[in-house]
Amino acid sequence: MRSSRLPSRSAKRAAADAAAGVVRTSTLNRGTGLRQAGRLNRSGQLSRTSVTVSRPVDTGPDAATVAVVVDRDQGCCVRCGRYVVHGVRGRAWSVQHRRARQCRDRRPDTNTPPNLIVLCGSATTGCHGWVESRRAAA
Repeated sequence: MRSSRLPSRSAKRAAADAAAGVVRTSTLNRGTGLRQAGRLNRSGQLSRTSVTVSRPVDTGPDAATVAVVVDRDQGCCVRCGRYVVHGVRGRAWSVQHRRARQCRDRRPDTNTPPNLIVLCGSATTGCHGWVESRRAAA
């Protein structure tokens, strides 16, 4: 493990440390910051630990349900009527829940076709963005 010197200190403090034989060092590599520091193992050495990050669980409708909703709405935005399915899903168009989906919603009808509509835009653009920002009016 490499060590780096700590930032400079006052001349009086440096002279006192030199007289006492104290050398101030850090166990962190310069520029790495605290985020890369790991845990101490049994021998007192710093060991780097890997953190596994799991992907979020997909709680949206499956592809077959989306196909049914797109077919029902004829590939058009329900709010403005523009044909949108030719674009990329998530950017040009998206599927919106009529009744807002709660965190980890367990209701069985959440991802069924009667609760889903096709809207243009993403959650921040187009009609989907309008609906998300004005839930009471929508």
